[in-house]
Amino acid sequence: MLDNSAATEPAVIYRLYPYSDYSAVASAVTFEHGKIKIFIKNAYNKRGSPICLIPGALSFSPKNSGLYRFHSFSHNPDYYHYIKNPDIALRLNLCFDFFDQLFIHGESSAAFWKLILKFTDKNYRELSMYIIYRLLKDAGFWFYHPCACGKLEGGLTLHNGRIICERCNLTVSRGFAINQEAARCLPLFEKTEAYRTAKFTSAEEGEVLKLFGAHLDSVLEKEEAVKSLKVFSNMLTTLQQ
Repeated sequence: MLDNSAATEPAVIYRLYPYSDYSAVASAVTFEHGKIKIFIKNAYNKRGSPICLIPGALSFSPKNSGLYRFHSFSHNPDYYHYIKNPDIALRLNLCFDFFDQLFIHGESSAAFWKLILKFTDKNYRELSMYIIYRLLKDAGFWFYHPCACGKLEGGLTLHNGRIICERCNLTVSRGFAINQEAARCLPLFEKTEAYRTAKFTSAEEGEVLKLFGAHLDSVLEKEEAVKSLKVFSNMLTTLQQ
């Protein structure tokens, strides 16, 4: 039976960390509370643990040490295709890795919550790229500033949050080289209507995600902040061969 302080909200449990033989700590994002951690006392029992990445209704209440106490989670069967389709599951996992790096507990993005509910078997590539773009933008880290000369052709470099063309690159000694696949895609993120009908190849997806990852590393001053990105990029490269 739920206690009086319990809340029930739409949520996604996206990580489950073993705590003891039967208990676990879960990371979740909820509609109202944003990013939270939950202590699940009997996570590994005969009934099984909550399935990650499937949206549903989470019941929880406050607990000591900044954790919430788990009461129940009801999966929404309309989203079972999220784990049945590995293309969706892999990209959704990547989106949550970026989310973890960009938002602290209690924070979230209204756009992120709406977007993660829209994956289908056809839009997973374009949607996951757009989600990561929105996470960077909503966290205040979006970088798309065209070169001062207005040219975005030839060799492009991302340096200190700005895109610089080959012509203006004379004073820049470091930066992330942007190839033409990524350069073609970048302007579309700012044009909602154009992006809705856009289709990207796996090569374009891979280059854009590498660029997002390199930019996040630069902003956070970390090396490979999103660990799963390298594995995902290698997988895309293998599939292209």
